[in-house]
Amino acid sequence: MSFEHFFGTLTLVFGILLVTVGLTAQVVKNYREKKCGNPFLLLVLVAFANVSRIGYAVTLGSWFLLIPDVLGSIPLAINLYQFFHYKKTKITD
Repeated sequence: MSFEHFFGTLTLVFGILLVTVGLTAQVVKNYREKKCGNPFLLLVLVAFANVSRIGYAVTLGSWFLLIPDVLGSIPLAINLYQFFHYKKTKITD
């Protein structure tokens, strides 16, 4: 196994763990508290970073980067939805 493959595999595993544990925990926390704990600017910066990383991974043909970033788009989209949904609910209450 080459160093490139070894570190690529580590990147893939830890990237997926970050997405499934970290971002999913934020989604659950937002749901329980009925508010989004992240500022909108942070969500936008994460979205831009995610899109640029996906583009970079596609350009390189790197599955090690692409898979976690595509999976990370799902909880990111949910976080963005929660931001607007709970902001709207707060205004109408």
